Amino acid sequence: MEAKCKFEFFNWIPLNIERYTCRIENQILISKRLKFSKNHIGQRSNEDVLAVRFDDCQMTEIPKSLTKCFPNLMTLVFSKCNLNEIMKEDLKGFGNLTEIWFLENNLEYLPGNLFEDMKMLEVVGFNNNKIQFIDTELLDPLKNLKYADFRGNVNINSLYDSVTQSTVFKTIPLETMKLEIKLKCKPI
Repeated sequence: MEAKCKFEFFNWIPLNIERYTCRIENQILISKRLKFSKNHIGQRSNEDVLAVRFDDCQMTEIPKSLTKCFPNLMTLVFSKCNLNEIMKEDLKGFGNLTEIWFLENNLEYLPGNLFEDMKMLEVVGFNNNKIQFIDTELLDPLKNLKYADFRGNVNINSLYDSVTQSTVFKTIPLETMKLEIKLKCKPI
């Protein structure tokens, strides 16, 4: 199955870095082994792609072929993809990512070992899911964490932001967020 990519330069917030991005919109993606169209801008190639964004795609799992197709991937975004769960095994091979976003999906639970192999992450976003339960050690492996967004969930509605120092959104210190996770999001 081939996913149709729209290649563009996108300025990623909060790190405010422009990245060459493969954007995939409004597609049904049911294969673990997706192929990606190669209609690049100019002389660009798959090696130049630093971000992949899935928008309004029907997905049941994260395609394992992403890291082989885009070896320099730094950012992954799943926006409105109807993802119900995410486990450590789903993120195997994505250890070099600095940003990962799961926006407006159906996630309810985040396991503590989710980011064990992703120590480069600086940004995690879980906005507007249905998160009720989070293992308390979820953020512990992320020593470079600068931004964690859990706004708009069932049991947690918090933002940690050491990058932009936003005056628009109320932010909390990382230790406060970890305490909130421990108190409000106890797993079953």
